[in-house]
Amino acid sequence: MVLTQACKEASWLRQLLIELGYPQGLPCKIYEDNQGCVALARNSTSHARTKHINIRHHFIHEAIVNQQVDLEYCPTKDMGS
Repeated sequence: MVLTQACKEASWLRQLLIELGYPQGLPCKIYEDNQGCVALARNSTSHARTKHINIRHHFIHEAIVNQQVDLEYCPTKDMGS
């Protein structure tokens, strides 16, 4: 849920910068501490165990494919406060 919000915010800010005349070359990097979430977002192939995944996860996968965001795993203990 939180990753979806972060992805939406990053996409919105990215579009705002483009409209203000600041082209965006690289995708926005989002650090995530859930390895399963990162793996699922990168590869949204349907499996029997992922039938319950809702549209939010597909939104994140599309943002990765469209190079709007890039996910990187970062352990919780290494996240800055």
